[in-house]
Amino acid sequence: MNCYNHPYESAVACCPDCGQGLCYHCAHEYSFPICRQCNQKRKKQNLRKYSTPLLIGAILFFVGYTTNLMSLTGSDEDRIICGYVFISIYFGWRLLFQILPALFIIGSLHIMFFFLLLKIFLSAIIGFVATPFILIKNTIGVIKCIST
Repeated sequence: MNCYNHPYESAVACCPDCGQGLCYHCAHEYSFPICRQCNQKRKKQNLRKYSTPLLIGAILFFVGYTTNLMSLTGSDEDRIICGYVFISIYFGWRLLFQILPALFIIGSLHIMFFFLLLKIFLSAIIGFVATPFILIKNTIGVIKCIST
């Protein structure tokens, strides 16, 4: 088998994603043997993976900040807290479903509604603590995707 990019060079490795042959130079271009096309695909997937939660979080913060559902005074501090709670519920919900995937309660409508409220409350508590770490992780992921 020969290298996909250099047809006159013999392949020393194969791309794990597409199986194309890679010569010595191509195999050592990145930290592990992968062809350029597959590396670009992975970068786009990682950028989408890290940037989508940040975008959704920014939209939710804006909605919470502008609606200010939790305040009686309307001060800027209350608006910021309301925006943070909106983000916290979202990130907490995602984290809760990673810990407890798809747990359904079958019963009357009252029980299902109570369970939904309980999940939202737990999401807010979990998210309140986890949101700064999730934001930092995703921001670093976006920076790494852009800089490489």
